[in-house]
Amino acid sequence: MKKILHFTLMLSFLCLTQNSSAQKIPYPIIFIHGWTDDSDASWNQFTNYLDATYNWSFGGRIHFCLNPNSLYKTLHNTITDFNTVNDLSIGEYYYVNFDVDPNGTTYLNSANNNSVQSNQAAVTLQGLAVSRAVKKVLDVTGRDKVILVGHSMGGLAAREYLQNPNFLQSDGFHHVAKLVTVATPNGGSNSSSGDLLKLIFGSGKDELSEAVRDLRYSYSTGTQGLYLFGGVEDPSTVRGVIDPFYNVDVNCNLKILDRITGLNQRPMPNDLSLACVIGKRNSSLQNDFVVDADRADLNLYPGGGLYAERFTLTDCCYFLPKTLHTMIHKDYEAFCFRALDEPKTYDKAYFIRTNKQYQGTITLQAENDPFPAPDNTIDYDDFKFTIPQNGTISFSITNIPVSDFKCYFVNSQGSSVRNFSSGGSSSMTGTLTLNAGNYFFEVSGMPTTSSGTQPYSFRLDFTPTSGASPNGSFNATPLSGCTPLTVNFNDQSTGSPTSWQWTFQGGNPSTSTLQNPTISYNTEGTYNVSLIAKNQFGQATKTENSYIKVQNKPKSDFSFTTNRSNVQFTNLSSSLSSGVTYLWDFGDSTSSNQFAPSHIYARTGLYKVRLTVQSGCGTNVTEKNITILTVNSQEVPLLAEFMIYPNPSIGELIIHLKGKPTEIVTINVFNTIGQNVWQEKEDFRTGKTNKVLDLSKLYNGFYIMQVTDGISNVQKSLVIQK
Repeated sequence: MKKILHFTLMLSFLCLTQNSSAQKIPYPIIFIHGWTDDSDASWNQFTNYLDATYNWSFGGRIHFCLNPNSLYKTLHNTITDFNTVNDLSIGEYYYVNFDVDPNGTTYLNSANNNSVQSNQAAVTLQGLAVSRAVKKVLDVTGRDKVILVGHSMGGLAAREYLQNPNFLQSDGFHHVAKLVTVATPNGGSNSSSGDLLKLIFGSGKDELSEAVRDLRYSYSTGTQGLYLFGGVEDPSTVRGVIDPFYNVDVNCNLKILDRITGLNQRPMPNDLSLACVIGKRNSSLQNDFVVDADRADLNLYPGGGLYAERFTLTDCCYFLPKTLHTMIHKDYEAFCFRALDEPKTYDKAYFIRTNKQYQGTITLQAENDPFPAPDNTIDYDDFKFTIPQNGTISFSITNIPVSDFKCYFVNSQGSSVRNFSSGGSSSMTGTLTLNAGNYFFEVSGMPTTSSGTQPYSFRLDFTPTSGASPNGSFNATPLSGCTPLTVNFNDQSTGSPTSWQWTFQGGNPSTSTLQNPTISYNTEGTYNVSLIAKNQFGQATKTENSYIKVQNKPKSDFSFTTNRSNVQFTNLSSSLSSGVTYLWDFGDSTSSNQFAPSHIYARTGLYKVRLTVQSGCGTNVTEKNITILTVNSQEVPLLAEFMIYPNPSIGELIIHLKGKPTEIVTINVFNTIGQNVWQEKEDFRTGKTNKVLDLSKLYNGFYIMQVTDGISNVQKSLVIQK
């Protein structure tokens, strides 16, 4: 087992979803073409080799037009996506294609580029397209990561995705296991479209395009390239070889004079593997006719500090040399495939599932392999897996291409558990007992020049140790709250269950097979929750009744019945909330906090009754008017008897008081809806018994006359008929 250069303890391992069984490699590959190219012309020759040699399958092309409004000379920040997930199938690899016009027409293997030159658009737009392509491939394959391979400018498009936080997936992660750049101008290229490049690339290449602008490490003004090294989008300093570029809107936000943070000024994530393929014509000509070797070396960009496997190809042939920029990824399939080799350190290990077949390769190692001899020449392929409970791993490896071949099982702390050797055989099997946990599976072999063309096949089969069925248990947070309520459920079952079936009464969704689901409750109520936890030995059911309590904002309402001055209130408020309070304001400076009180009014009149209902989910108020026309004599002492005549009256009448009040008397007249339409005060304490009233301004109708001395009152019916 090799020494560990970099090791990060994996705290958790992501599980594959269904449909992943069709894939032969741990992660699907996305191939991205370069400037002025298209997906098929760029990658068909290489992937045809992969199909024939490794029996791989093609998952589909993902087409983008980066200039959908046909405004190639005016950048804009929208792109058109011509694919859905339904257009793709599960495969080992996929293409991204930019040679598409606004109508969705593709120009695959065509000498005529589309009218808007989408494949010569800004790298920023290409990075956005790569982001969308990654999501589609993740969705269709059910995998948690992909491998990105970019030729020439396609490598910059992949880097733009990885190094631009705005382009990452919705969870904030890039989901890339490895990046391979092939003849990519990571440090830029100032090659011009002279006769040589016209011979290499053909016609239709625009020196003033956004792509060329972004590829430059410096301009004819002497200013460094904005996209790669940063600066200000100043048209006076950003110029092409002959004429200014069409625009200087590097970040595609429809504004200029922005300060650009260059691609090589932004950090590269350190949680993925990196590799680069470099071409040199010979020892003195250190380029592939387009990109200088040092500017293609990913180890030097951005700012150095990260390790990328480097593979340099030197070819002295002059008739269609294989180091030619447009040939390096076509004629050297086996060479380029070395850069796709599996990770050599545990912290970058590829995740695999048990009980599934995979492929791997034993390839010649990178020229800058950092391991000390002899590990720098041995190919180590690292994978990681998890087992849910104690059990037995049975492994099988077939089609082993080299005689010196070994495999290792390593625990999550990096300590060896068990080693096996093929003994020179082309196949090997073995078994070992492991406790539940996370592990690394590592194979090693001394590669030959042809071993990379003969993939080995392997699988790890897991059989759990005999034991008892699980003991179902769970908890949730929170257990109560207001609508809409989001509840996180956590499986607490013992006995290592392997599947879960939840039922959520009143929940959305109402069922789940996740171990730790999140459920929404949108309707007030008290709900049951049930979990069935299973393993190979049986199942257990755990049900919690009235487990989740969901409350709406309270809604206040009431009705009432009156018996003279005695009013009985009925509380119609709707709320299941605990800790609900009710406050009644009867409109006569008295109140109650009972649920459904009764109340006796001391005087007739119009009263506004307010009910306030309050809980932890909010407050709601309802107001209603109550008219008290008669006061019960047994409840309120009469002031004195009085008479009014004539009654009915044309508006002028006499009130005759029989008793002697103790205070100044107030005479009120109320209409039938309780409104006070007339009032007058009179002092009857001197012995006066009659008073003439002028009510001629009142409309014809029925009224109530009330006489009160401030302590008690008495009422009479009155009819005005003019």
